[in-house]
Amino acid sequence: MKKFVFVLATCLMAATAGWAQTLTGTVTCEGQPVAGVCVSDGVEVVRTDVHGCYAIQSAKEQGFVFVITPSGYTVPLRERLTPQFWARLTEPADVVENHDFVLEKQKQDNYTVIFTTDLHLQHSPKLNDFDMARQLVVPLAQRLYAENIKKGPVVTFQLGDLVQDRYWYQYDMDPEKARVFLRDSGFTAPLYSVMGNHDHDGARLADEQHPDITRYAEEPWREACGPTYYSMNIGNDHWVMLDNILYYNEAPPRSGEGKYGMKGNRRFEVGLTEGQFAWLEKDLAMVPAGTKIRVCGHASFILPKTIGKDTEFADPAQVDRLYKMLRRFGPVNFYNGHAHRMYLARNPRYPDDGGILIGRFGKGEPSYAYETYLHGSKQLRAYDMNTVRANILENKKAQERIAEFSYCTDYSTAERENQIYVNAWMLLPGYTLEMYEGSHKLDVEQVVEAEPLSLAGNNGKSFFTHKSYVQCHHLYRATASSPKSTITIKVRNDKGKVVYQEKMRRPKPFSLDME
Repeated sequence: MKKFVFVLATCLMAATAGWAQTLTGTVTCEGQPVAGVCVSDGVEVVRTDVHGCYAIQSAKEQGFVFVITPSGYTVPLRERLTPQFWARLTEPADVVENHDFVLEKQKQDNYTVIFTTDLHLQHSPKLNDFDMARQLVVPLAQRLYAENIKKGPVVTFQLGDLVQDRYWYQYDMDPEKARVFLRDSGFTAPLYSVMGNHDHDGARLADEQHPDITRYAEEPWREACGPTYYSMNIGNDHWVMLDNILYYNEAPPRSGEGKYGMKGNRRFEVGLTEGQFAWLEKDLAMVPAGTKIRVCGHASFILPKTIGKDTEFADPAQVDRLYKMLRRFGPVNFYNGHAHRMYLARNPRYPDDGGILIGRFGKGEPSYAYETYLHGSKQLRAYDMNTVRANILENKKAQERIAEFSYCTDYSTAERENQIYVNAWMLLPGYTLEMYEGSHKLDVEQVVEAEPLSLAGNNGKSFFTHKSYVQCHHLYRATASSPKSTITIKVRNDKGKVVYQEKMRRPKPFSLDME
């Protein structure tokens, strides 16, 4: 006890020794100070001294101070779910406030990340999304946690759109209530989150008092989930969590808005603020060379295409800036949501069977698996285009959409006969996809076309006005010689080993319930 009091006194003396520091505190583990730990206010990044003390000259503009957990440590949880790596700032900028952080030792030779995204919790009586979350999402997450916790730590990264902004007031469902729902439903793994475009409060408008609408509209999320950007170390990996949604909301409201508390012309762009770039540069300066950098955000940073690369960023030059900042660390992995690949199952607007991505990290390259809510572990969906064609020829809505929107591929034409399409959502860099008709290897080509299942759903017209909702960048096509032959699909890794295989018996039905 005397030693801790002495350490605290040392910190206070350092903070008042002629420096205009406004944030101070200690970082300890098992009652002992931990030196060299990075602490940040979202602008500056400092290290604790030999006494575990930190001091930051902060304008408190981000409203938080957070510890960047070092490798081999984690933090306590609030209510079994929320990691306590951050503290809310409550005093004016010129008032000194103290926030201490406690670390817990953790063996991190191997660890697992459960990636969830786009839950869009609404508490809607029409969608029954709470029931689906209780019956599908939480049980799957619990099983994955139980299966992997035996091998090492397990954390959850929630990659945005935890809630659905337009229903906050209609169904009384904001980010804090969503967090409490997950807690009370038995969600187990520590939950780290980034913001999505639907996590902003659509009832808040830009005005003279609140010119920074992005900051103003994200306040409810910040109250529930903490900083909108931060970082942490796990094992040999440095995880950077970024907020790449630039949100705008000005009067007057767009057509159809104004119901249930919504105001203004809600819209967003994909990008980073200058403040995030400045903070990221300081954060990365503390990271040793040889560390693997992994970046999370809601929207896509880079979209792979058949030829070249594209990005959702409104300013592609920002991707170049990121590349220059990150290139000294070698290849960087990006993880994002926004594409609704893990959306709650059985929503007719997004007919894909949602699921959870599992990443296993440690020595060597990580491994990934995708567990769907309804069909177990799958890496792809295969289409018999003969049955797809027959369905579209009888589907008047699909024909209307194909006629109106040029990017809705017309799968009703005669050239589709005996074609096989595969949506391979787990094809990692260096992996290849092969198709066999019996023992005969078919010629496979990658195409960027409409995801066939998007034309089968009862989608509203607004769904098809977004090209990105319809087109798929990981479709593969081949042509068989018979309409009844069985097709074997194999995925090989970069070393040529078959890591996934499934057979498609034809004719294969085409419907929303297909695997």
